Amino acid sequence: RESLYGEKRQKKKGEVVMFNGEKMNKAKEEYNKCAKGYTKATIRPMRKFAYEPTILNAISEIKGKVVLDIACGEGVSSRMIKSLGAKKVIGVDVSEELIKKAKETGGEDIEYFVCDIFSEDLSKFGKFDIITGIMILHYSNSLNQLKNLIKNISSALNKKGIIYSLTINPDVLAFGYNKYGIKISSPKKEGDSVLTELHSFEGDKYCEFTNYYWKKETYTKLLENEGFKVEWIHGIVSEEGIKEYGKTFWQDYIKNPIYIMIKATKVSPLKIFF
Repeated sequence: RESLYGEKRQKKKGEVVMFNGEKMNKAKEEYNKCAKGYTKATIRPMRKFAYEPTILNAISEIKGKVVLDIACGEGVSSRMIKSLGAKKVIGVDVSEELIKKAKETGGEDIEYFVCDIFSEDLSKFGKFDIITGIMILHYSNSLNQLKNLIKNISSALNKKGIIYSLTINPDVLAFGYNKYGIKISSPKKEGDSVLTELHSFEGDKYCEFTNYYWKKETYTKLLENEGFKVEWIHGIVSEEGIKEYGKTFWQDYIKNPIYIMIKATKVSPLKIFF
């Protein structure tokens, strides 16, 4: 089998094939480089009033469960998940700098590891009731990489396990975006790279990342082909955010939220090939 990077590797029966080559090196460099700016970005109003409420609104059935939090960054999402009643949380991220920050903050029954989820087998950490992936699927730089990432996640889930993944709303991303402290370049076609910048509401830039545009239909078909039932849950704004800035301020966001959650529940393989 030949990857997009020109490597050949024999696939064994039942094996999840991951690709080497570029892997997540670019994302790793970006996150290590802007670790300080990313920390500032985690306390911006958009994070507090839209990003986190969208996650909390979508996640359920987590009490007493063992959870793997992929792309955990400095552990904000892992600690949030633990606070919802998870029995144990393992957080993994490709950035050594962010994992270092996560370990410094700590958290009861939370472990952190450096891991490139695009090249390392997630099942080495065990089997999980729930896997959360906050802002990670759209880092897949090819259809094959996205497909293999979903297979990798699936391999680490228990029967009837659930994926919760926050991502950039594909319906909004298709036209680019420049509101509420988030600036994203416009893709010309599916699979194109886009530059995402995080700013304060006043315009101060915190950090930037390279993401990729995939349609809702693509995510849905790939997940269904791995035996998942898929639900899209639109982003929300918290009551606190509306009180702080007013309904008029959030009107455009509520109509076209940039954040959206995917809930994918493992059922049985439907094999919708494409």
